[in-house]
Amino acid sequence: MANTRISGLIFLPFLLCFAGMACAIDSAELLPQEQAYRFAAKTETADRALLSWDIAKGYHLYRSKFKFVAKTPGVSLGEPTFPIGEWT
Repeated sequence: MANTRISGLIFLPFLLCFAGMACAIDSAELLPQEQAYRFAAKTETADRALLSWDIAKGYHLYRSKFKFVAKTPGVSLGEPTFPIGEWT
């Protein structure tokens, strides 16, 4: 039993090192932003626009990270509404 514990303690640091390497992503493998998040916008009514993104497989957008700002003087934005998120 003592040998098993020692073997486990020796093996654990190697496992942790290789696990980190397996999860690392090379930035060269990432899609350009325009391909990962294809954006489209259309006016639905005089006071409403629909913004949408076609998100590449394996990529995600987070609601908490969105920020909408009007750059036109005199234009104010209401609260955005989001569809129910999808878990894939």
